[in-house]
Amino acid sequence: YLKKNNAVCINFAPEAVNRKEQIITIHDLRPVLFKGGDSFKTKLKYKINLHFAKKSQKIITVSNYQKELIKNYLNVCDDKLRVIYAGWEHVNSMGVDNTVLEKIGNKDYFYALGSIAPNKNHRWILEVAKRNPNYNFIIAGKKYATNNNYFIGDIPTNVRFIGYVTDEENKALMSYCRAFLFPSKYEGFGLPPLEALSCGVPIIISNATCLPEIYEDSAHYIDPDDFEVDLDKILNVPLASPDKILKKCSWDIAAEQIFQLIKTEAKV
Repeated sequence: YLKKNNAVCINFAPEAVNRKEQIITIHDLRPVLFKGGDSFKTKLKYKINLHFAKKSQKIITVSNYQKELIKNYLNVCDDKLRVIYAGWEHVNSMGVDNTVLEKIGNKDYFYALGSIAPNKNHRWILEVAKRNPNYNFIIAGKKYATNNNYFIGDIPTNVRFIGYVTDEENKALMSYCRAFLFPSKYEGFGLPPLEALSCGVPIIISNATCLPEIYEDSAHYIDPDDFEVDLDKILNVPLASPDKILKKCSWDIAAEQIFQLIKTEAKV
């Protein structure tokens, strides 16, 4: 179809076609750069898609940190890549299912959301929970499909893994937590902390990869390998208002940037 109509393929996932006339999105290079977490089949498929992506007109990615990684990995020029941040406004359309709070049995808790995978670094939460027995820690998210044998460590009694949650349950858990935890070691953008900021709660996040670029001085930062932290002390440090982050990372801005890119590249 693309060849017949001399069309440009617009793809918001890293599923490339063998064609120059395409705009593809690569959110991150985790399958090829981060050890563990992905099967050989997944990595091979990702490498094939990256091979085709190298031929594309433009590559959209979600942070300047990721842009540099992609540029160096694919050995492409700077002009081929375009950074467009993700947004948070989808949270406004979600309802709030407070019944999930009854399930956890305690509203005084720290909350984390993410698949149980090596890059998400749940071990940090477990180790910090051991050192902070006076607080509860709620972790939502499914085990990553290719990591059924991934062992994150012994689980303290004040940590609860509650598995998959709906958008409405997640919004409730984010809205009432003491703080949102995101100790990830590798991210392309890191959307959950942005969603948490939009819910009006503080975020404690890793100082790794793209996260300082995205969240600037509106987040509490931790070393993802340092477990000796005082959560109360961290939260007592004043931060800048999250308003500038919520303004910078907007779906309206992203949509306009994508639209202008398509107009230029597809010549429509």
